[in-house]
Amino acid sequence: MTIKFNKNLLFRHLIGWIIIISIFQIIMQLEYSLTVIIIRALIEMLIFMIPYYAIPIFILPYYFSSKKLKAILLLLLLLILFLTSYYLLEFGTFAIMNNEKLLAPKFYWIMHSTVYFILIFLLSNSFYNNRITIQKLNVVNEEEMISLKQEVLFFKNQFNSNVSFDFLNYCHKNLVGQNEKISSAINIYKEILQSTFEIESVEAIPLEKELQYIEQFILLQDKIGNKAHVKFQKSGDFRSHLILPRILITYIENAFKYSIVGDFSKPIEIKLDAVKDELHFIVFNHKKLTKNFEKSTGTGLSNAKQQLDLYYENNYTILVDETELTYQVYLKINLKQK
Repeated sequence: MTIKFNKNLLFRHLIGWIIIISIFQIIMQLEYSLTVIIIRALIEMLIFMIPYYAIPIFILPYYFSSKKLKAILLLLLLLILFLTSYYLLEFGTFAIMNNEKLLAPKFYWIMHSTVYFILIFLLSNSFYNNRITIQKLNVVNEEEMISLKQEVLFFKNQFNSNVSFDFLNYCHKNLVGQNEKISSAINIYKEILQSTFEIESVEAIPLEKELQYIEQFILLQDKIGNKAHVKFQKSGDFRSHLILPRILITYIENAFKYSIVGDFSKPIEIKLDAVKDELHFIVFNHKKLTKNFEKSTGTGLSNAKQQLDLYYENNYTILVDETELTYQVYLKINLKQK
């Protein structure tokens, strides 16, 4: 397997090489002109960079593809080229600047420079292993995304949405004027269900649309008799950003399921704050304290965590603060713009 490069990786490496070679020049304290020092630094950087990248791009793939002899021969050739070019740089510059003959390298210098090459090889091997591991994880994530999307499509195909919506419309129309509360609840549920079927679960949607879904969910809970008191606060720009759908609702559902009901002094607190390209989301609830308290299996929260890992990778932070009496989730997500 070969490694892949991107612009950010190349830029970071270039900055790293410039710093390393600059430190080399400072340590050596060369008594040359600034122009000569700069030219030497550029050539030296090239001498070190060639084996560092040639090893993971050409040699290691041969070695791991059952072509070990070819890989070893290429490595020896690379060592000879490294020693030759490094020797010409070190002693050739000195000979030219002082009008002296180029002397043959001493054994001590050869061993000393070979140690440099071994260090380059070890660093290059580590770089290769890290990049291959990251690429394999990316492939696994892509496969999981495809699999998740196929599962959602399969579920949608199995669920006859037309029949369901026709039935909900029928119930809603026949209850209008007879039981407004049930009729309203059915209509809200139909809108929630319809919005769910209009999205792809692995594609980002406008944050404003997800906010509407949350508001409908809270309203439905009130309509169906959930007596939990809710304090819902929202602020910021919800129109300019995208978010993975239904990633927030899991934590709100969990709060409704396990919170104290009927006590206005202990409400469920939900806060949404969209600041620049960040979403700050907090859900706080007081926990039920009954003998028949239903323990959470954690499946929904675990699935939400997996989706965050899959879609946002290192672009989110989640903190859970749980005590015997309360439960709070803080989630910060770096949002994508439309």
